Amino acid sequence: MNIIAKYVLMSLAFTSISMATATASEGKTWVKNDQAVKLFDIFLRSNPITLYRIQKSSHLIKSTHAALKNVHKMNPTQEAEFVKAQLDKALELVKPFIDDIRGFKDVISPLLNESFASHGLTSHYLSDFPTGNDKLETFVANNIKTTEQLQHLLSEIQAFFADLFASLSPDTLKAYKEFIAKNSSKK
Repeated sequence: MNIIAKYVLMSLAFTSISMATATASEGKTWVKNDQAVKLFDIFLRSNPITLYRIQKSSHLIKSTHAALKNVHKMNPTQEAEFVKAQLDKALELVKPFIDDIRGFKDVISPLLNESFASHGLTSHYLSDFPTGNDKLETFVANNIKTTEQLQHLLSEIQAFFADLFASLSPDTLKAYKEFIAKNSSKK
């Protein structure tokens, strides 16, 4: 492996670790600390790729928020196309995780509500998702059609992800950092 490739991989590792630290500092640790939350943490510890995808998605959500500030009035068709494109970009990496949270809905629902309350969010698109039967693509196609709705959904996801990282146990955070370091050193 040449020096440039090594440099790129090392910078990716440092960026991912610093993004995890930044996201955790934006989040609030969940007050709820029961056995179900601990099991969810163990699930995330066993699946560090999920945490990596959440981290990358959080970065894309931030850029989507920035893009939304510059959006001017559009006709409904243009707006729907724009919203779909932004959703596809921001959520591509975490669609499997978000679809899978239904398996943890008894744990996730109270955590979502706690995140929304601690971040002052009033709309709750994301809390409606685990109780339905639709996959994420169908859910957002049916419920998120305007830039305002997109802004609310992305704020909910961003708050939840920030709180998730802030609430990771030291062991899970260590496993995530080791995963990043190990995969950044591969040829």
